[in-house]
Amino acid sequence: MDLVAGQGTPLPLPGVGRTDELGFDPEGRPVALVAHYDSPPMKPPERAEREGQRVLVFEGAQYPVDSEGESGLAHAYRLSGDKWTRVETRVAEYGSDLSEGTHVLELARKLGPSTKRASNDDLRPEAVSDEEQTALDASAEMDLIGPRGEDLLGESNWVRSNLSGGAIYYRAEPVEVANASSPLRWNAGGKFVEPEKLTLPGGTDLSLMSRGGVLLVTAGKTVRLYDVNQRKLLGSLDGVSLTSFWPRAEKPGTQRLKLDDSRVALDFIEKSGMALAATGESCSQLKEAGTLGALVKKARVDYREWFVQCDTHDGPQTWSCQARFMTPGDEENPDGPAMRLEYRVQDATQSILPESLVCQLAG
Repeated sequence: MDLVAGQGTPLPLPGVGRTDELGFDPEGRPVALVAHYDSPPMKPPERAEREGQRVLVFEGAQYPVDSEGESGLAHAYRLSGDKWTRVETRVAEYGSDLSEGTHVLELARKLGPSTKRASNDDLRPEAVSDEEQTALDASAEMDLIGPRGEDLLGESNWVRSNLSGGAIYYRAEPVEVANASSPLRWNAGGKFVEPEKLTLPGGTDLSLMSRGGVLLVTAGKTVRLYDVNQRKLLGSLDGVSLTSFWPRAEKPGTQRLKLDDSRVALDFIEKSGMALAATGESCSQLKEAGTLGALVKKARVDYREWFVQCDTHDGPQTWSCQARFMTPGDEENPDGPAMRLEYRVQDATQSILPESLVCQLAG
C-alpha cells in the first residue's frame, strides 16, 4: 500500500508453505523466507526413509532429518520481475518458541531490513508521571474497571512512547519486553483522548509500529493507521494478518549489522574470537574456554535455555546486548544454574568493544 497515492499493489507470495518474512538480500533484491511443515492449511513436504535415515523430499531433492523434534523445511525465495525463484532450502525445527524456524537459512542471516526486523522507528516505553497516571485512569475508567469494580487489566501500567507529533499512551506489563495493550490515548491539548475510530477487539495484545509521522496499530486481525502529527486516521483494515511496514531497501554494500533477532545475536557472539583471558575480572573464571565464541558454543550444550537481546546504544553505531543461558532447577532451587553476559558491539567493525564484556554466574 502506497500511503501517499492511497493505492495498493498485490504482491503474490511463493505458493509453497507460509511466508514468514519479507526483506532484501545484501544486493538489495526482495527475498521471502518460507516455513514449510505439517501445519494446516499448508501442504507439508513429503516424508520418507532412505537406508534407515528419515528424509524430507521436496522438488525431487532429499533433505536428511537428524533430530526427533517437529521438523520441516525452510526455503528462501528471491524475486526477479514477477517470479519467485527458490535459492536455498534447509531442514528446520518448528516445535517451540525457541526453534530456529526459517532463521536456520544462511540467507536469513544476511537479510537486511525486513518485515520482522527493525525498519521502523523505535518505540520505547517510558514510565508516566503520577499526574499523567491519574488523568489517564480517569480518561479510560470504563475500559479499566469492570461491573463489580475489578481491575480488568491486572498488573499492567500506563506507559508512553514518544513520537514525532507527541506521545502515544497505552498499557504494558512490567516485564523486560513490554506487551502493549489497550486502551490507547493521545494527549490533545492537555486532555487524554482515544484515537478516532479505534474500535479494537478486546482481550488482544497490541502491536505498535511507527515510521516517520505514521503509527501502525494492530490487534489480532484489526489494523489502524494514524497520522501522528495531525492525530488523524489514515486508514483501516480488518481480517488481515501479519501487517507490517515494507522494509526500506539499502544500497548494495551499505548493509549494517542487525542484531534485532535473538538467533542472529547468538550466532554473532558464537563466532567471536575475543580472548576471555583479556577481559575483566568477572570473566576470568571462564577463561579456560579460551574465546568468547567457544564459551557460548559450550553454553548452548550445558544449558537448556538461552535468550539474547540487543538494542541500539548511543545511536545506530553501537549495540548493547545481554545474553542469558539457563537450566531450570528443582523444587529446592527452582532457578537452577545460569550464566549472564553483557557486552557492546561496534557496528562499524562488527566486533565486541574491548573491556565491555561482563560475565556473571549464578546457581
